[in-house]
Amino acid sequence: MMNLPDFLIVGAAKSGTTTLFRELNSYSEVFIPGIKEGRFFSNMHRNFRGGAAAKFQNEGPRDLKEYTQLFSGQDEKVKGDISGDYFYYWQRSIENIKRIYADANKLEPKIVIVLRDPVSRIFSMYHHIIRLRSDTKSFEEVFNLSKNRIKDGYAWMFDLHGVGLSFQAVKAYIDNFSIVKVYLMEDLQSAGFFTDLLAFLEVNEKPKSQHLPRSNENDYLMPKSFLISWILSLFGNIWVKVGYRGNHRNRLLHIAKKIYLFAEQLNRHGNQDSINTKFMGELIHYYKNDVIQLSKLIGRDLSHWLIVEQ
Repeated sequence: MMNLPDFLIVGAAKSGTTTLFRELNSYSEVFIPGIKEGRFFSNMHRNFRGGAAAKFQNEGPRDLKEYTQLFSGQDEKVKGDISGDYFYYWQRSIENIKRIYADANKLEPKIVIVLRDPVSRIFSMYHHIIRLRSDTKSFEEVFNLSKNRIKDGYAWMFDLHGVGLSFQAVKAYIDNFSIVKVYLMEDLQSAGFFTDLLAFLEVNEKPKSQHLPRSNENDYLMPKSFLISWILSLFGNIWVKVGYRGNHRNRLLHIAKKIYLFAEQLNRHGNQDSINTKFMGELIHYYKNDVIQLSKLIGRDLSHWLIVEQ
């Protein structure tokens, strides 16, 4: 039987999925490939613009054989793929998931969706782009450039307009798959979260903790110097090639990596960035209808998503 995952966490990006990946992979009955994001079913091309932020979207398997090899030898485990692009590219992802699972005569995967209020989510995505030294513009500028940048071939995370939308993607997954679980990001810190999730995934191990640790303390830290950030980005591209992700070739590289990470940490401000109240109000108005429809769809009160923080 073809080695396809048993569950897909399709997003949404910047909603705690990285922490979820680390925690789930600590269970002996669960297997998620080390690359975390399979980036396969969305069928993205490989020439996005956008520096390091786009680089990761240009990687990953595009061939079915290459993708299924990620799960080879893991038949006794509950296998998963966590890819936020499956949420953004929900139409083509759903189409490809259904077709490929049907062709393989395999039961459709369980679908997990984690949602976060749109303003916090796109603000977090913006800082992700900044931390990767893929932009130096303000949050408002990047938001307003979204549509034109996507037309110009930038990677999907630069589409802050679209990244904050959730209703259509959630509805489509619910309509197309019979086993779908929808969480809010705040659920991840609630008592009993892991008991519920493991039961849904049919993992028999007892939960090691009842909730996930918070992972977004540094979500909104800005660099002290964009020049230093640009210089670090050059070295960062080298680490991707020679071992930044853990495969150190020698002790010198290992020491150099520590110096690089130390310099990167020093380049962060201690204070968090924030959205000015006026622009936050504009953003909440922009996403209001989507949030209202989503609230009705999943039967959850999302009114706190529509409050302008002072």
